[in-house]
Amino acid sequence: MVGTTPRLVASHGTLNDSSTLLPANQPVTVLVEPAAAIASIEITQSGKMGVTLPGPLGAPAAAPAAPAPPAIRVVGPGSCNAYIKTFGARATGDATISVTVTAAGAAGAAGAAGAAPATKHDFEAYVPKEYSGVLRVGVSAIYDGSLGDHYTTRQQPAGELHEIVNLGGSAGAIEMVVGYAPFLTPRTFTDAKPYYRFSPYLGLGVLSSTSDGVQWLRSVYLGAEFDLAQGCSVALTGVLRRSEYLADGLAVGDMVAKDTDVTKSGLSLGVGLVFNFTPEFLTFASSVIPK
Repeated sequence: MVGTTPRLVASHGTLNDSSTLLPANQPVTVLVEPAAAIASIEITQSGKMGVTLPGPLGAPAAAPAAPAPPAIRVVGPGSCNAYIKTFGARATGDATISVTVTAAGAAGAAGAAGAAPATKHDFEAYVPKEYSGVLRVGVSAIYDGSLGDHYTTRQQPAGELHEIVNLGGSAGAIEMVVGYAPFLTPRTFTDAKPYYRFSPYLGLGVLSSTSDGVQWLRSVYLGAEFDLAQGCSVALTGVLRRSEYLADGLAVGDMVAKDTDVTKSGLSLGVGLVFNFTPEFLTFASSVIPK
């Protein structure tokens, strides 16, 4: 270490002259070890004190600025001197830590020829915005065996009776889905750990393509999603779906009277793969309350 350049260690790691992300809702304790004898030292942190709580999207509430206590000098073994200062939790935004050091012999000599000026060192820090959950809008591909059956009646060449037939069809379908993913822990989208990107997923099929055309509100989704990027995810789910079955007591090939309803409604289980996209205004950000 040269001159009065300090080495600064915060409670969340060593800070260098570059940006550092600080967690929300946690105080920061700063320890400064000057590289040489000093006359005075001042440690400050920008930003405002505040507690971040998961909640709906909204502008952060104003939090009053609060001065931190004066630096405490700690005398260690040998000639090691350190200065410690603790700051309260900061609201989302800038939280730069500044250390102003005046070299020994320079105190009281401000403006004098050759006097060593006070030196300010800025260690940029930032408290990122946290998110508690997100609404999703997506498109799903469903596989459900019951979709392969489509029952209707067909009039026979002779007589008034109609034969029950199965027109068949694809066992897959496409749906437009609206869903919600509650995050297991507050998320900043800055953490590189992949398992932080998994979340439960609950969805509702709003529009569904069927052999009878487009239908509304036919299915419910429950599963897990993985964030590919902020605003984009993929979910693998089970699907509980309203489906049509052949009515009790009837079978393909039976003869029935004209206009007989040969189907009944029931529930079926399938598998869905949902591709989700999220506009920024559907993201639930954490809110900030004064501390």
